[in-house]
Amino acid sequence: MLTMTKREYARKPRDYRSIIDGKPYVLNLNPQTGGTELVPVKLKSNPTLTTIKSFIRKNQNLYISTQSRFDGMVDCVMPCDNKTFEPAKPSDGFKNTLGIEGAWSVFDSRDLISEYEDDNFKGYEVYNCCGRFILAVKKA
Repeated sequence: MLTMTKREYARKPRDYRSIIDGKPYVLNLNPQTGGTELVPVKLKSNPTLTTIKSFIRKNQNLYISTQSRFDGMVDCVMPCDNKTFEPAKPSDGFKNTLGIEGAWSVFDSRDLISEYEDDNFKGYEVYNCCGRFILAVKKA
């Protein structure tokens, strides 16, 4: 069984997804046989800005990894040299930083938010016109 967000499921072409007996299915490549097959899908809700705000409120030991940020010298978003996770610091009061330095949000549904997980951290990745960052906590 595959797990994907409702947004990811909706982005699949109509020919690659279907609903059988009220349950969603998606066409997926089977690596063992090399053929495609309909696989049941478990849909989870899309993370939103409210999810991020709740995540920040509930977790005290947040870490941030800034992947890219807006650079005024070239008037575009540029990749960062240091992409390691660092403890999150409080911001200097800007509303769009969600209270965390380097966590820029543009609001009005213009932030693309997805879940993030690796060997050491679990959290959310946010991408927008100001850059891309990951807010996470260490795994227990």
